[in-house]
Amino acid sequence: MKFACGSQSPSNTRRGKIDWRTFAFIESNYWGRAIVTDQYKYVMKYISTNDFVPMGPDPTQLGREQLFDLVTDPFEITNLSEDFQYQTELELRRKQLWEKEEKLNQYPLSHHRSQETISPWRNTLQQA
Repeated sequence: MKFACGSQSPSNTRRGKIDWRTFAFIESNYWGRAIVTDQYKYVMKYISTNDFVPMGPDPTQLGREQLFDLVTDPFEITNLSEDFQYQTELELRRKQLWEKEEKLNQYPLSHHRSQETISPWRNTLQQA
């Protein structure tokens, strides 16, 4: 379908069916990542070995994990990541995150301003 402005509608709507994603991927403060579904929020912080090389799906860089049930705990008070009953859910969300990150085109930070910002930023976050 072509619109008056000359652009076309996205291919997923031309087929008559919209492909909805099942989760949202979030990258925060360079080291933090999250997967959010309708029910769960999985949050993970990488442990960096090199500030200028993006972290990726690497178990050796796995830092603190959090898992929240957004239906029963909408204010994210109770971290379920260490609750045995939620280990399957935790592993599923971790796998989703790593699969998503494997598809990303990430490059080392090479610009001096980025490098001058990242290390002090990490130090500030670690002290908080």
